[in-house]
Amino acid sequence: MGISLTIEQFYSELKQFMEENQTPYKLLDDGLDFSKSDVDILLKCEDDLKKIKAYIKTCKIKTLIKINKKKQFYFIVSDAKKIHAFDFMVGLLSTSGEICNGNYFFQSSEGGVNFIENYKFLKNSAKNKGNFYVVKEVSPGFLLNASVFLKKLTRNINNLFKKPTGLSVVLLGADGSGKSTALNYIKEQFSEKRKLFPLKRIYFKPTVFKIKPDNKNSLQKGHIPHNASSYPSILSLAKVLYVFLNYILYLPMLYVRKKNGHLILFDRHFYDLIIDSKRHRINEKGVYWAKFLTKFLPKPDVLIILSCEPEQLSKRKPGEVPIELLHQLNNAYQAFKPSKVNTYQIINNNSVEYLHEQLSAILITNIIK
Repeated sequence: MGISLTIEQFYSELKQFMEENQTPYKLLDDGLDFSKSDVDILLKCEDDLKKIKAYIKTCKIKTLIKINKKKQFYFIVSDAKKIHAFDFMVGLLSTSGEICNGNYFFQSSEGGVNFIENYKFLKNSAKNKGNFYVVKEVSPGFLLNASVFLKKLTRNINNLFKKPTGLSVVLLGADGSGKSTALNYIKEQFSEKRKLFPLKRIYFKPTVFKIKPDNKNSLQKGHIPHNASSYPSILSLAKVLYVFLNYILYLPMLYVRKKNGHLILFDRHFYDLIIDSKRHRINEKGVYWAKFLTKFLPKPDVLIILSCEPEQLSKRKPGEVPIELLHQLNNAYQAFKPSKVNTYQIINNNSVEYLHEQLSAILITNIIK
């Protein structure tokens, strides 16, 4: 099977493989929307799971094996547009143990019980009532807790010596360019709850120190931060150093989170001090030092610059920034191209669907590298 296959084509070939090999299986649902749901497939016994694992390992796809390898096999498929998770289980499992074995589902559905209704009922019961329906319980206790802790500790230590699987993404753009819309879409589309890709959690920009507004009226309606005068050189340098230190002290956490496969999002960055210095009240000397100190910060894996026609920006944020200044900011963000950084430009004038498509394509391209 080639890497050029779409997820839908892969799914079709996978079902064909199971049928040709006479592997009994049951789907939680068919005809799935591959952009909104993962695929749960139940198998009858562990030998069937071994066949699936052997088949998947021959495919040129992104894979991730998780949880109990004897009872569960979880992997990821990606094409040019989407990332999708497939979850094969022998029976129904939970953190408390085995709720039902594979034979139960096949025998009960053969006796006239609707498989999907039965499956959903037991799954929901397990979530709502703890281990009430668990038939093979994992006995809690000190030894189990110690074992889980040691496994997590070992995994995290091993991750420190592996290539980072996480991703740091910076979103830049003038106010009204769509950063909030982009962030909300990424949180929804790439949420850890959906398990659609290896990035386990989503974090936001560093908050080692709280950076307060430059003016007590900054958050009041009608206040334009760009109208305030720049700080003198000493205060400009102090602010640059303060923000710089905020990022430097976050680096150990950034390193660990990337090593453990997390997604780190920045909707503001140190770069903003250089591009939009007037907003931060930094004078020319402060900008000079900001450019110099940028060399000592790690470069983001992905830089996404959102731009928009100034007239559109003005409509989205009416009265906040003069149209002439919006022209300057828009041009400044579009012209910003740091060296050795994967930089992408998205013109976000009207279509939200277009913005979503571009964001998905950019993130998927960098996740599956």
